[in-house]
Amino acid sequence: MRFCFRGLSVPAVLLAMLLGPPQAGAKQLGFARQVDKGNVDYAYRFNDAEGREQSLRFRLPEAAVSRGHREYRPIDSPEVANSLKRRVEQTLDEYVRPLGGSITVTVERKKGSLSVHYEVKLPPNRATATVEAEVERRAETATSETYAAFFNVRDATGAEVRPDFARIVPRAVGDLKPVADAIAAQTPDERERIALALAFVQSIPYAVPDRRNQGGFVMPAAFFDLNRGDCDVKSAALAAILMSILPNRSIAMVLPPEHALLAIDIPSAGDEAKIVVNGRSYVLLEPTGPALWPIGRVAEETGRKMAGTRSETVVLPRPDEKQAAAPKKAR
Repeated sequence: MRFCFRGLSVPAVLLAMLLGPPQAGAKQLGFARQVDKGNVDYAYRFNDAEGREQSLRFRLPEAAVSRGHREYRPIDSPEVANSLKRRVEQTLDEYVRPLGGSITVTVERKKGSLSVHYEVKLPPNRATATVEAEVERRAETATSETYAAFFNVRDATGAEVRPDFARIVPRAVGDLKPVADAIAAQTPDERERIALALAFVQSIPYAVPDRRNQGGFVMPAAFFDLNRGDCDVKSAALAAILMSILPNRSIAMVLPPEHALLAIDIPSAGDEAKIVVNGRSYVLLEPTGPALWPIGRVAEETGRKMAGTRSETVVLPRPDEKQAAAPKKAR
């Protein structure tokens, strides 16, 4: 039997799509990183959507940054494959051995996917449809649990696996609170804070994380440390920042084919790109860059993808009190 898995979604309706040109191209003017007594100090300079030079400085605990580099692993990595084989073997052996049976498990790794094959041998009087169904259920549960251990989840179709944003983003809120605080200190206005956070993330250089070592995705704290990321990495990081800045706003990850962006339930300021999720209107944010798309504007290619297919939409849960708290700084 073969299993390949992915995640969950909420239906969304495209309400309006504005595809006007970006105001400018994102430009990072400066980046500095320095380790100091168990902390990592960051200094950024960049242009915002109005062409004004902005600067941000913040400090992240080195432990949070290191954790961000190592926590996520793609499903086709050796770590996930070995863990999956052990978990499925243990789970099925615990069930079939008391029945007088035995189990053989093999795992096949391919780029971007992982397949589990198992063979169960049982005495003729034990090989019933009920036992077969229970074996299959246990194998599926073990597979899903293994993926979850490395922050992966099935997508809405069940055919593939993607990063589990519903767990990754709330977990990163506390780690990135110093970033959120640095942005919030610039202005008390809600929209200005969103615009500044959006331009900041857009200005960070675009690059797909190394497939071999990072699996095409890194956790939000590692994104700032690497000073580069692609659409889903940037969207997850911006979502974690906005959760601190806007504790009473709902935020969703929107996942059209081969892309990621955000939606937030702020009031629309005129003609802005919006979607409806669970009866609520959300304004779209395009964090990828390098174009400095303002609030409520998305790239033309994004518009085509969203108009032509049904995008998976993940409404992100709020972090609990422990997750939302900033990590203690090293002294």
